[in-house]
Amino acid sequence: MRNKRKERFDDFKYLYDTCKETFLKIAASNKSNEYFNDYYSLIIAPGGRWGGTDNRVIEIFYGGKAFDKKRTEKGGIELLKETGVTLIYQQHDNGFVTITYIPASTENFKVGEDWIMEDLMRDTGKLRDEEFIKKHFNNFVAYMEVTSLDGDPSIWQKFLVWKMRFFMFVNRKAQSQQPKFEEWGGKILRYVLTIGLSGFLLAVITYFKDKSTDRNSEKAIQEIRHEQIKTRQMLKKVLNDKSHSKK
Repeated sequence: MRNKRKERFDDFKYLYDTCKETFLKIAASNKSNEYFNDYYSLIIAPGGRWGGTDNRVIEIFYGGKAFDKKRTEKGGIELLKETGVTLIYQQHDNGFVTITYIPASTENFKVGEDWIMEDLMRDTGKLRDEEFIKKHFNNFVAYMEVTSLDGDPSIWQKFLVWKMRFFMFVNRKAQSQQPKFEEWGGKILRYVLTIGLSGFLLAVITYFKDKSTDRNSEKAIQEIRHEQIKTRQMLKKVLNDKSHSKK
């Protein structure tokens, strides 16, 4: 039990040491990557893009691409560039790992979210599974297709990005938001509970109302029977009186 944290660090180190080979192998069979690698360059950076010195970070990203130019106030020419999507694996002190996707953007254009993050990864043993890593790379490329200026996403890639935005944590305007799945699920659950509770309360009220009605009915029947007895007694007396009067 005490070695769990060490195991998580060993799992991350495995991906850290093998990520270049693994991602290049996966990328070679991805058609979208063929285009983006030619124009943006796929970069795999264990340790991060700034010098590769952080052993708790792995970055996979598409570099920049000039898409236009403009004349500056001083009469010079400035290239307008787009920065590609970034996929980041970051390990925390407890050994757990967060997986974050940052969209493509330009100086003046960016999609609605700042980043999308998967839930905290506790089962770090999956980092040794190439098929598991391939899913992240497919999300990464699909996100590039959807958010890049030159993207041309397939229906499947649009679905992948929709799924990311629906099931993962999304940060907008520096505010992290819970997955829409949880938000909508909570609303549905509250609705179901509200309807269910309302139905339950209605059943309880109806039950006790029926019980009350039953009691009232029984009381009414007893009163009717009592009145019948009194009526019979009265009739009997009247008849007796009549009999006596005839005599």
